[in-house]
Amino acid sequence: MGNNIDQIEDRLYLGNVFVAQNKEMLESYHITHIVNISDEDIFFPNDFTYLHIFCYDKESELIILNFPIIAKFITESLLEQKNSVFVHCSAGVSRSATAIISYLMKKEEISYEKAEQMVSSKRRQIAPNVAFVEQLKLWEQLNYRLEGDSEKHLSFKRLQILHKAFRSITPYLDQISSGSILFKIASIIITEASKDEKLISSEQKEKLLGLIEQQDHQFQKVLQKCLESNYFPSFTSIDYKKNKFYSNFIKILAEY
Repeated sequence: MGNNIDQIEDRLYLGNVFVAQNKEMLESYHITHIVNISDEDIFFPNDFTYLHIFCYDKESELIILNFPIIAKFITESLLEQKNSVFVHCSAGVSRSATAIISYLMKKEEISYEKAEQMVSSKRRQIAPNVAFVEQLKLWEQLNYRLEGDSEKHLSFKRLQILHKAFRSITPYLDQISSGSILFKIASIIITEASKDEKLISSEQKEKLLGLIEQQDHQFQKVLQKCLESNYFPSFTSIDYKKNKFYSNFIKILAEY
């Protein structure tokens, strides 16, 4: 792979971890700030200002949650003309490319397609994974901010709740009963969704609480129904635009 670094804009660079480990090279490009969005360590904490975001290059990652802080860090770093920013992951292909694309989208208020073209014209090998691309498109739909009261923002909040619920039980899928799985998911949905009246009605909340009291037998039926209906997302093919899983899940739970 070797050292490789490309200038995307004035004082903004994209590259791989080998560049991040090469202090002389970083200094030759006058780098002062570094965005490390990877599962790698930072290498020179006393010599550069870092934004370190731990992130795997997996389609199950909600990388979009980091877009606001990435944009803020790069924007503020470049306010001073003496500063230059280097963004890297491992290969400089997926995670770091996603980070820079999200920054350019917000900065220029442009679509994913236009921002991707800007970056790929300077670094041909970029290739954000499929889920990252969908999240970049969602970033545009959310008007480059994660907070809001639009239906898109509410859908995104529901998606976060489901993501948290499924991520919490994934390590234990082979160890616990189907009823316990649904118990855990429903508990998280109630806890998180109850923080916002727009995410779950009081009637839905009461039905879910009733299901929790009934526990295993009813939950096994619900789980089977969800599986038969293909309502469980794989996180490699989530439809971030429609995001109907949450409402379908609530609907099926409410039937029992």
